[in-house]
Amino acid sequence: MNPKTWVECKISKVVQETPDTVTIRVALPEHESIQFIPGQYVMFGFLNGEESSRSKAYSISSSPSNTKWIEITVKKEGPFSTRMTKLQVGDKVKIRGPIGHFVFKDDYKQDIMLIAGGTGIAPLRSMWQYIIERELPNNVKLLFSTKIPEDIIYKQELEELKKHNKNVQVTVTLTRVQDGWDGRKGRIDWGMINEHVTDFKNTLFFICGPDAMVNDLQKALRDNGAAIGQVKIEKWGIQ
Repeated sequence: MNPKTWVECKISKVVQETPDTVTIRVALPEHESIQFIPGQYVMFGFLNGEESSRSKAYSISSSPSNTKWIEITVKKEGPFSTRMTKLQVGDKVKIRGPIGHFVFKDDYKQDIMLIAGGTGIAPLRSMWQYIIERELPNNVKLLFSTKIPEDIIYKQELEELKKHNKNVQVTVTLTRVQDGWDGRKGRIDWGMINEHVTDFKNTLFFICGPDAMVNDLQKALRDNGAAIGQVKIEKWGIQ
């Protein structure tokens, strides 16, 4: 794919992750393929209707090993994303990409800490899938914050990660749960990060989520000695 050219694609799979969040698989035309780096995004647009002139960026949530299709994970929030969550198998959309510099590269040999809030987990999923598939030596720790148990995106996949991947550690923390949850509670902060870091100076931090969360955690890491280039961030908004 040429990042500057729109390509018409077809929806081939839709998975309901939570009551308001879906993962959509987009199949490329037979003559097209896509090469991207984990963490990059694509622009999405509709082919017709009142929003046909608009587009929105969505992080790719699948591994780059799949060159004939990509997945994105979308939460029903603004008008554009709400329409995205209503797509069905067989529907057509247009995409353009890949784009972006919030990426995991093969030459990163450090430990990796992935920190996500809500749907900010989407590009991080692409990273951990790639690391596992390529059998890379990086130790990976995921801190994922969401509100209630029903909001846990990729819930089954995260459980499988805990069971079958010794170099991947998963911590899910909930911010609004009251009873019936025996896991971690509270927002991700410096204390939680520091608790899970094994070798601070040898760790790359990838943070993706709402603006306030990303800004606060980036500042906390820098205030506690993180070097320039050690903290990589991506923020998302609502449309």
